[in-house]
Amino acid sequence: MKSKIVETGKHTIIYGISSAFQSLIGFVLLPLLTKFYSAEEFGVYSLLILISTLAGAFFFFGSSSTLNRYFFESDTEEHKKSIVSTTFLITLIGALLQIIFGFIFSNKLSILLTGSGDFSNHVFLILLASAIGMLMNFNFVVIRLEKKSKVFVQLNIFSNLLNLGLVYYLLVFRYAGIYAPIIGLLIGNLVAFVISYFHVKKYFGEYINKIMIREYLFFGLSTTINGITYYFLDWIDRYFVKQYASLADVGIYSMGYKIGMIIHVIMIIPFSMIWSTVRMQYAKDEDNTKFVSKVFSYYTIIGLFIVLSTSIFAKELLFIFSGREEYYIAYKVVPIIMIAHLIYGYINIVDFGIIISKKLYFFYLTFIVASGLNAFLNYIFVPKYGYIAAAYITLLTYLFCSSVIYLIGRKYYRLTIDWKRVISPFILVALILYISENIAFSLIVNIAIKITVIGLVGVLIYSLWLTKSEKLIARNIPVKIKQYLGIS
Repeated sequence: MKSKIVETGKHTIIYGISSAFQSLIGFVLLPLLTKFYSAEEFGVYSLLILISTLAGAFFFFGSSSTLNRYFFESDTEEHKKSIVSTTFLITLIGALLQIIFGFIFSNKLSILLTGSGDFSNHVFLILLASAIGMLMNFNFVVIRLEKKSKVFVQLNIFSNLLNLGLVYYLLVFRYAGIYAPIIGLLIGNLVAFVISYFHVKKYFGEYINKIMIREYLFFGLSTTINGITYYFLDWIDRYFVKQYASLADVGIYSMGYKIGMIIHVIMIIPFSMIWSTVRMQYAKDEDNTKFVSKVFSYYTIIGLFIVLSTSIFAKELLFIFSGREEYYIAYKVVPIIMIAHLIYGYINIVDFGIIISKKLYFFYLTFIVASGLNAFLNYIFVPKYGYIAAAYITLLTYLFCSSVIYLIGRKYYRLTIDWKRVISPFILVALILYISENIAFSLIVNIAIKITVIGLVGVLIYSLWLTKSEKLIARNIPVKIKQYLGIS
């Protein structure tokens, strides 16, 4: 089990470096965007991201989930070439359909999102960029399944640097406005797709499995429904903020939400990248239940430490990255959103029973109910309390989703979770965040106190939470990473 934990942790950290770099690029972009965008314009940009995300979730046809599910069913090269070639064909068709969809409905979507047809070209271009991104992400999934984490990181860093350079040029020198990040994304995705193709081209050829297309498509569409309901759940709050407040409030809320998504980018995404592979690879091992329980507790403690370290400095981060004073109030949203996404991330662990039993309909049934609950609560509370209510409603509905998936999943695969190791750090972090919100000193004293608190929490985790064997593993992690990266 120790080797499996080390392997999972190693690849999570490697993917985390990539994801953290991507996050860093995003934060470098924030002051640049907010310097050129008012809160209302940032709200429009956030809504454009919404439509591209929803379209991508649908037209991708769940290809990444299909690859994760079937890639390791056989170790033969013929099987791997078959699954990759067949699912790529499905992905390519989906990308073409999305481009056609954007061409036909861009004006109507612009009016629906912003109340004006002025952004129809923006809508089409971002849907085009998203379609190319689907093909790029397909190649990235194959690279990840091969556990070529170094290649994955290098490609990700390159594409993000290219995107950043293009956005900077288009904003500063060409005054491209909202077009700038869209065109940057479009070109960055296209270049990354071409380069990544050469790393996976050995899987392509005359290997289309016509017999399995139906099963792959059915499985993929099931996960597509899950994706759509998730993104609908994740973004519906911005619609209600727009309806009952203003586009400026959408911009402020989106800024706080973006800071809160740090947890998603630097931990949840990289963890899910390797976990979706590892858990299928070791599913039949006798100690798998104990292994999953350990992973659950490690996910909790690392996630909460990131929540604390980020949330306690939310005001300072917004001061650095927002660029405009009108965004500073968004700090109140950050810890709520971070905890919400941390809790939602549990689904990647507790859904194992649903995945192996192929009863994926439980996902979208859960998300549909949660979306209805979310919409109802936003309708009731956002008009009264504004975007802060939307943040708390997100937390509540994500807790609902994870709890339901856990209860259903354990019927098909019994998980044993040490709840004491999970709940106790939640209480500690919640208490610290509450105290830090209600005590104010000068800026320098505040920063000194916050750094001290984070350090003390780290010492408490190491001293009281970790077992002796876990402390030994923790001490060896830096050495293992250096060895893996070839750093002397």
